[in-house]
Amino acid sequence: MSELPDSPCPFHAQMPATDICQRCGGFTCLQCQQHHPRFCSTCAGHQAPFLFNRGNLNVVDLLFAAWNQVFKKHGAELSVAAFFATLAPGVLLYGAFVLPALLGATLSGPGILPALRAGNTAALGLGMFFGVLVFVFLALVVVTLVATCFQCGLAEMTHVAWNGQRPAFGALFNFKVGLKAALAGFLLSFVAMVLWVLVSVLAAAFGSAGDFLRLGALMALYAWILPASLLFHAFAENPRLSAVEAIFLCMKRGQGFRLKIFLVQLLSLPLLLLGVLAFGFGLFPAMALVFAHQAGLWKALAEQASPQ
Repeated sequence: MSELPDSPCPFHAQMPATDICQRCGGFTCLQCQQHHPRFCSTCAGHQAPFLFNRGNLNVVDLLFAAWNQVFKKHGAELSVAAFFATLAPGVLLYGAFVLPALLGATLSGPGILPALRAGNTAALGLGMFFGVLVFVFLALVVVTLVATCFQCGLAEMTHVAWNGQRPAFGALFNFKVGLKAALAGFLLSFVAMVLWVLVSVLAAAFGSAGDFLRLGALMALYAWILPASLLFHAFAENPRLSAVEAIFLCMKRGQGFRLKIFLVQLLSLPLLLLGVLAFGFGLFPAMALVFAHQAGLWKALAEQASPQ
């Protein structure tokens, strides 16, 4: 973020400038951010109209709206962003497994390993084994962080497109938000794993009936955690959220709408499959449309039902 001037907000003279509008680059204050966390008062009033809310949400109509209002106008930018969101973690993951193999081949060469064998060969082998494990673990952590960062950026770009503005590729490199999203995902995964272990231990006492208990618990756990599938969009709407705040916001907004969140996920499967079948490259436009659909769902869940 650019240096903020030691001056009042241009819209609220009594408030100091604390941030920058992500549409026009003007300065905003905390009072501006109460109306919209990303835009100044003027730009917030220029957003494209959004017709869905918690009362009229239909996931199929929302998909067509995502196609017409987002993908038709900004499908090229979003598809390129989806390509990089897939390519960057893929390259890092490939390197995480290729580099240890190359290192092992180098150490096995005629000039290195024989010289090292004069020492403790068993200790050398054990050290190499644990060294590779640590390297792969750290590489997987980095891959997860990069993938999360890029997916958060793609979600933010779809939100900007829904607001009637041109998305910018700089959103893909907000590593601070990506780190918070990765932390939120880790916390959810840890809690889910602990609950699953407790259920599995309990189910073991019921013999063969324990399998049905595990299945029911798995379905209940999936239904409980389902709103967290929109975690990227929570940060896209408000990047100032902490990891815990984003989780609670997802759970709050998803209350009573888990079925529709599931249907949006279900619709994403044939879209991604069609993308893969379209010579593979269709996967990236399909990903862009899926993210736009999810962003529309998040926006709809933020709007209360219109009064009758």
